[in-house]
Amino acid sequence: MTDYDSIDFSPILSADATDGEVVTHSPVRDITLPSGKVLALITLDNGRDHTRPNTLGPATLAELGETLAGLKARAAAGEIQAVGITGKQYILAAGADLSDISKLGSQDNARLVAQFGHKVLGSLSELGVPSFAFVNGLALGGGLEIALNSTYRTVDASAAAIALPEVFLGIIPGWGGAYLLPNLIGIENALEVVISNPLKQNRMLKPQQAFDYGIMDAIFPASNYLEDSLMWADGVLSGAVKVSRKHEPGKIERLTKWPVAIKMARGMLESKIGTVPKSPYVALDLLDKAKSGTKADGFAREDEALAELITGDQFA
Repeated sequence: MTDYDSIDFSPILSADATDGEVVTHSPVRDITLPSGKVLALITLDNGRDHTRPNTLGPATLAELGETLAGLKARAAAGEIQAVGITGKQYILAAGADLSDISKLGSQDNARLVAQFGHKVLGSLSELGVPSFAFVNGLALGGGLEIALNSTYRTVDASAAAIALPEVFLGIIPGWGGAYLLPNLIGIENALEVVISNPLKQNRMLKPQQAFDYGIMDAIFPASNYLEDSLMWADGVLSGAVKVSRKHEPGKIERLTKWPVAIKMARGMLESKIGTVPKSPYVALDLLDKAKSGTKADGFAREDEALAELITGDQFA
């Protein structure tokens, strides 16, 4: 188990490392729900229009981590009963900021990026109160992993796209996606989202598909999306709304369907792309191992896999 709190992240948080990053800020406002419960709502916003999506670079993650730490303290003091996270208009987040990935320079720094994402996004499930991701728009890679690390998820029916496109980019979902997704929606659906879709010219999910697969717990129309999501969250908090996750894998799937699906996927990869591209096979191994072990184990495996891939020749 990795103790993320004991890691020195300064090499990726230095002025040189974050120079040029368009920081996505994480301001918070309190919303009193109809029940009287208070939900602290984070709105990710880089201050640019929709042509420059929110991204998650080191400085962005550092600010979000501080925001979440403050909210954890407020939750412990009884000031808030839930935390929500959403994005600026049309966009939650388009994933990690990969613009300067070649500057990481070492496998150690690449591993730090993976670990820092796990530390910050993983804290969404450790606030002491439920967390709600309100996926109001585009959610790619780390953007979707924000949602996966949250306790509950809703999606705007007009959101542009939802995906884990990392394999298309030569890497893997490294901030929880390779462990959390299969344990939420089952191995067959996860294989499609993590491996098959990226290899089909980077195919992405529409919101209804994300809901049907079980990635999202509720879907609401754009016209009243945030209001509907807040009402739904209030219902979840009060117990009036029961969240059913019919795609969550059980013991039988883990023992029988899981290894068969992995074997079939491996054969498909070998016949279609050969054995040279690394990332699809690394992702496949991560999905295979996600059937057992703890979340901490899964996150540690992602750290090592991303560190190995992110310093490959494709980023030189």
